[in-house]
Amino acid sequence: MEEASWDNTVKLWGTQDGRLLRTLQGHIRGINSVAYSPDGKTLASASSDNTVKLWGTQDGKLLRTLEGHSCWVYSVAYSPDRNTLASASLDKTVKLWGTQDGQLLRTLEGHTDSVLSVAYSPDGKTLASASSDKTVWLFELEIKVDVKVRVRWVASSYPVVILNGANFGHVEGLRKDQSQFIKEQGGIID
Repeated sequence: MEEASWDNTVKLWGTQDGRLLRTLQGHIRGINSVAYSPDGKTLASASSDNTVKLWGTQDGKLLRTLEGHSCWVYSVAYSPDRNTLASASLDKTVKLWGTQDGQLLRTLEGHTDSVLSVAYSPDGKTLASASSDKTVWLFELEIKVDVKVRVRWVASSYPVVILNGANFGHVEGLRKDQSQFIKEQGGIID
């Protein structure tokens, strides 16, 4: 069991005997939320110091600090596959982070006030966020875009690239490997 605290620490407690197992220190302001990874090996903490920290649960070691929010981070949630962490902030955004490398993957915007909570759907394809603006947003995370590329050779001997119906004009110096790539992607070169 874990406890988020305003003394800038996270405390891990034994569920059988209620004994304090370890105290995680590293935040410089209060902790607003914590979440375990699905495999239980990592704990994420959201803090008023505008950061998220990832901790190893076995040894309490700080694994990484995620920085990018401009105001308090209020909530965190792991994706079911454990590869992505969502963070909700008073800066009106939700950020998605890669858990392996700590890279910011995406910033989700749309709320007009503080985002107070985030939660993944069981399949991980949808993320819900709740805000002080009295709305809940559902973000579809796995949107597939079908991009069609068409390359048409014209009298100038340079190809014309047509992408999803939009004409991008002549392309000079299209190499053989580029032509092959376009064909492999379903493009047409006439």
